[in-house]
Amino acid sequence: MIEFAQPLALWTGLLIGLPILAHLAYRRIAHKIPFSSLRFLRTSTIPRSGRKKPSDLLLLLLRVLLFACLTLILADPYWQEANPLDLNPQGESECLFVIDTTPSVAGWGGWEEAISSIQSRMSEGKNIRYGLLASQGGSLVTLPTGSAKQDLQSTLSELSCQSSAGSLQPILDQASLLFSEKNTAKKIVLVSDFQKSSWQEVAGRFSALGIDVELLPVGHGDSPWQTRTGNRAIVDSRVASGGEDKIRVWAALRNWDDAKVDLNVSLVAGGQFRQTV
Repeated sequence: MIEFAQPLALWTGLLIGLPILAHLAYRRIAHKIPFSSLRFLRTSTIPRSGRKKPSDLLLLLLRVLLFACLTLILADPYWQEANPLDLNPQGESECLFVIDTTPSVAGWGGWEEAISSIQSRMSEGKNIRYGLLASQGGSLVTLPTGSAKQDLQSTLSELSCQSSAGSLQPILDQASLLFSEKNTAKKIVLVSDFQKSSWQEVAGRFSALGIDVELLPVGHGDSPWQTRTGNRAIVDSRVASGGEDKIRVWAALRNWDDAKVDLNVSLVAGGQFRQTV
């Protein structure tokens, strides 16, 4: 479907009438013929009315095409592909996998279990349009519901667990946009080890949008939702100016185990390790 970046410029198409009017008003100049005597010629008046048909049709066509091309150039046309999110004629249900890629998922076989669970669901589910959303490399990997399964499988194979300084907010904002607007059967499957409590707060947010949320825990073995051992995390951090070209950083670390442990905590800024405590 053709769209125009500057639709108001289409009004310049009215200028096409200028060459038409010019050709209707054009009058040929009669050739002068010398006569030895005008005695036997009757006087007549030259009609001042315009032509009913334009002259030089080929030249007129070229000029009209020129004005039409100028109008299209000013309107800046481009080809707009049909939005796949709006194409769901069969009314199939839609399922979006939101994958936690934080490093903790890699422990206890959680990452392998996550990929295996998603692949199993996509192969078994019928009449379901699948999509995918994950954080990777500081940006979001998005595949809207209805994407080809080979694209989903290929993207899954390229994902990996990695540290990210981003928050959950971009993921929450983007998730609802990956569904078809007219579909009412929407579901988000949140795949995570749920070692961050903020992941468990998303259900209420999407229920207001008519989207069901399923929490799929991985890396818990035969006892899902049980506290795993060896869990440590930075639960809060603050930064403030410390003077010229200096900043002050506070961080709160939590150890979920009863046993005391020693940790090396590093400050990374600009992609470089600045200090380790």
